[in-house]
Amino acid sequence: MIEINNNSELKFSLDVSGHPGPIDEIRLVVDKVYYPGILEDGIVTVQLHNLYELFKAGEYDYSLEIIIGNQYFKPIKDKIILKENIKVESKILTTETKENNIKVERIEPEIKTESLPIDSISQQHKETKLSKFLTEDIQT
Repeated sequence: MIEINNNSELKFSLDVSGHPGPIDEIRLVVDKVYYPGILEDGIVTVQLHNLYELFKAGEYDYSLEIIIGNQYFKPIKDKIILKENIKVESKILTTETKENNIKVERIEPEIKTESLPIDSISQQHKETKLSKFLTEDIQT
């Protein structure tokens, strides 16, 4: 008896004597479903994929079948157990919201103003005009 899961690779040794030609077909039959086998160096390899799509977990008959010319052989007949599919589930038990104590304050920009007497502003303006006038005269 063999225990397997959804995706399994099975290997069997095979010795064929008294026949010089090639083997026509090698297959593993699980409950009337055929899986091809590959023979290499006396080892038959069978890939079983997505078994849970075809079978439920449980026990099934299987056989290794060899076809050579018009002859049919079943060197192995036994039971295979498809193990229960492993399932992993997770659920949230609690949710906790942490409040961030972020404090946002608006800071008013500090603007300094300086009042100048009108006489002072007039004097600065006159000096600027004079300096421009002198600079233009020198350049020409």
